[in-house]
Amino acid sequence: MENMYQRLKVGGKLAFQEPTWETIHTNYSSDFLNQYRDAVIKLGEMKGVNYNIGRSTPEMSRQLPYSFVESYELENKITLEQYQELARVRLSEMGNKLISVELVTEEILRDWNKEIESMPIDDSRYFVNVGNLTCVLVEKRQDN
Repeated sequence: MENMYQRLKVGGKLAFQEPTWETIHTNYSSDFLNQYRDAVIKLGEMKGVNYNIGRSTPEMSRQLPYSFVESYELENKITLEQYQELARVRLSEMGNKLISVELVTEEILRDWNKEIESMPIDDSRYFVNVGNLTCVLVEKRQDN
């Protein structure tokens, strides 16, 4: 962030958004969603990646010299039908990685896939928040 900010001219703006994975939740009873979210967060920690950086970015941005910062947080809700497809893709991408570092077993992965397939996708009462996004706009107010 500092490198990008240093390259801005006075009046230049830097805009970005970052997720906060710990905000992922659903109003549908789902063991998979919470377990998967927590496993990916732990995997990130093991690899030096912060999947919860979103809520930290406004304060990080305010530490930049001569900056003006605006920020807001967005909920990112989708239907269970939309989430079912996203969950299939995410598990195909991350499942073996989670197994390789022993955060889950092959049996757990099979159970998660079964749960995904059994979601009541035609029931409009349910949603999944796939993670709040923190949106940040930083303006450089003078040279440093």
